[in-house]
Formats: sequence, C-alpha cells, structure tokens
Amino acid sequence: MLRFWELLAEGASAGQQLLTVLRSIHEVLPPEPMGDVAAALAADIERGYRLSEAMRSHPSVFSKAHVYFVEGGECVGRVDRLLLLIVELTRECPTCGALQFPPRNTHTPPGSRR
Repeated sequence: MLRFWELLAEGASAGQQLLTVLRSIHEVLPPEPMGDVAAALAADIERGYRLSEAMRSHPSVFSKAHVYFVEGGECVGRVDRLLLLIVELTRECPTCGALQFPPRNTHTPPGSRR
C-alpha cells in the first residue's frame, strides 16, 4: 500500500495527470491488490469521477480517512500535497492505523503500557 501512495504522490507532485499516474501504477505494481485497484480508479476517473469518489468504491482498500484527506486536497486544489502527507504518515507508523477512521491504535509508544 505504501508503494501505491508513493507512486501516486510522486506523479501528482511532478504535475502529471492522475489518470496518467494511475495507469502507470497499474503497469508497475502487481495486480493483487493495488495494480487492479489503480486500474479501477483510472477507469472511474475516466468516467468523470474525482479521485476521492473513485476511492469510496473500494472501502476494503481505502479508509474513510484516506478518502477525506484526498477530498480535502481536491477542495483546495492541492491533492499533491495531501498525497505526500499520506505517504509521510504511512511511513511514520505503517502498523498503527494512523489513517483508519475511526482511528485504531495498535502502536504502543516506547515506555507506555496498554
């Protein structure tokens, strides 16, 4: 999943169209699961859906938080920056569920007790 976000953020930050980036991700990543998801997102965008709308049709892949982040980026015209933030958060804590909604905390900071 991290590699998907990295590729999407890199392409968007370079000024590439999301449709082009998603098609490229489909070619680069293995089909299961993210390569196929990238192809489905590209098809939805080609039909006129925004990225956040396309992501909503894959709730087992994208959390509500992912969708809300992207939707916020769409509203302010800065999807590229929000995608970079998703990458940063995912790198910082890949297992803590930072982008799950509602949040699930499976990360225990050092020295704390659960």
